Amino acid sequence: MSDLVLQSPSSPVTPAADGLRPPAPGFYLPVWRLVALSVLLWGVGVAMIRQTSPLGLFAAGPASWALLAATLPVVWLCLRVCRRVAGRPDADIVQVAALASAPALLLDGLAMSLAPWLYGPIEAGRRAGAGWVLWFVGATLALAFLQAGWQTRSLIAHQAPGE
Repeated sequence: MSDLVLQSPSSPVTPAADGLRPPAPGFYLPVWRLVALSVLLWGVGVAMIRQTSPLGLFAAGPASWALLAATLPVVWLCLRVCRRVAGRPDADIVQVAALASAPALLLDGLAMSLAPWLYGPIEAGRRAGAGWVLWFVGATLALAFLQAGWQTRSLIAHQAPGE
């Protein structure tokens, strides 16, 4: 699909040996930029949760449904920005989305386990806010798969063995 692979630059890989090829020169800088952008977006999301959960934005009801719906255009925009930051073509959108989502998922899990106060003083707001972060990441991955499917004209390319 693409050459978006993570491997140690100190271990030479011969294409004939295992089919992998070393990353292109300058590959790691866009990866770190993408990770930094993911951490920044997660931080902005946590700050938003902290500021708005006392207002009831994350309480079950119409406001919560509106927030989930309003998240989708933001997810689309974030995917476009992440792809550009990574310097990857549209065909690599799934890999970019996965790499951009991983730091946010890890940070969300750590924060909810070790520092839930980051999400604000209200327990219900914390849980709902962390759930919104999961919704954001899930929507990011789903939209990336849909975009990849639109580009290849099928969501899952299936080939029977021997074709």
